[in-house]
Amino acid sequence: MNQLLNTRLLEYISNPRDAFANFHLGVEYMSIGQRASAISYLLRAAELTDDMDLAYTCIILNYKNLDSQIGRTHSAQGQLLHAIALQPDRPEAYYILSLFYEARKEWQEAYTMACIAEKLKPGKLYVNIGYPGTYGPILQKAVSGWYLGYGTASRKLFKHLHMNYDMRPEHRQVVENNLTSLGPGPASVAWTTYTQDKHNQLQFKFPGSDRIERNFSQIYQDIFTLAVLNGKQNGIYLEIGSGDPFYGNNTALLEQNYNWTGKAIEFNTELVERYKGQRRNPVECADATTINYSEFIKTFTDSKDLDYLQLDCDPSSTTYRILERIPFDEYRFAVITYEHDHFIDITNSYRDKSRQFLMSKGYELVLGDASPTDWYSYEDWWVHPELVDQDTIKAMKCVRGTATKAEDYMLGKIKS
Repeated sequence: MNQLLNTRLLEYISNPRDAFANFHLGVEYMSIGQRASAISYLLRAAELTDDMDLAYTCIILNYKNLDSQIGRTHSAQGQLLHAIALQPDRPEAYYILSLFYEARKEWQEAYTMACIAEKLKPGKLYVNIGYPGTYGPILQKAVSGWYLGYGTASRKLFKHLHMNYDMRPEHRQVVENNLTSLGPGPASVAWTTYTQDKHNQLQFKFPGSDRIERNFSQIYQDIFTLAVLNGKQNGIYLEIGSGDPFYGNNTALLEQNYNWTGKAIEFNTELVERYKGQRRNPVECADATTINYSEFIKTFTDSKDLDYLQLDCDPSSTTYRILERIPFDEYRFAVITYEHDHFIDITNSYRDKSRQFLMSKGYELVLGDASPTDWYSYEDWWVHPELVDQDTIKAMKCVRGTATKAEDYMLGKIKS
């Protein structure tokens, strides 16, 4: 028999009706895996005490003892309900009941318990029962909410947790894994298309804008580029991370309506073949982190001044590595759209790194944290002040320090 267990037994023998003697003996039996004995003494402690916090602790510990045994699911759940009935205005039992439901994929029940727990203040506990603190119910809402179809809300909660809470390592890993795997949201949800009927609302009109029937970019990058350059014809682009030849593509409108030339880079072979079959300008299937851009640009233009550079690869660290490879001392770009995906960057660093880098190269941020929505930071839009009219920069500049819905910005709902 271990020394601590022997001590606890002697304390109990000396006063078998003392609630704390029963409690400490039950906890010790629990620690060595003797669940049946632990249940008995913890139950006695809860019955003998007038201390509701001690009783609450004992009941939740007995839930853990019962939940570890095969065939005791109903009894285990009953212990949590007992604890809630005893002290319904504290969160710990609701939180653990949320975990109980999550383990059984009963997502609505898990979410409901988490929502209740989030609103309550924790009470006194005599041992660690696994309640991590105020972030616990929020994490449960994020996880269970995702399975209920609350994708946007879950993403917000995961980001909120990552930015604002000092979590246990295992919980931080869950948050980071979800931020990485869930991403900002499906394109079908986070898509804002410009159509001709919106022309009267367009804040920055340019030659030919009234004839554009629709655009192709996800969040108006193509319309922004044309507005900055006053509807320029025969421009030149470098498109890194081209994706689909039209759907969500930032250069299709420039090529189709304004006769731009340029070259794209895409790693996905299926998308490259689709691009080749549907677009006039060339695309190269390559790893954008390995290209010598000084030589690459020479394959499609002799100019040292290009009109548009797109940087859109995943993850944020990859896009930044590519940015560092661009020969900015040799070439200038009038407009740059840089997808930093700050919302899902678990390091929270690449947006700031990219901004410092581009500012050091003489570029000016015109729209910061452009987004399909108004709640997650997605992309920065830059110009070179020597290649863009100063009055245009002044009119279009909008750096607010918060996510800015690009459509609202372009349609004049947010004044620059």
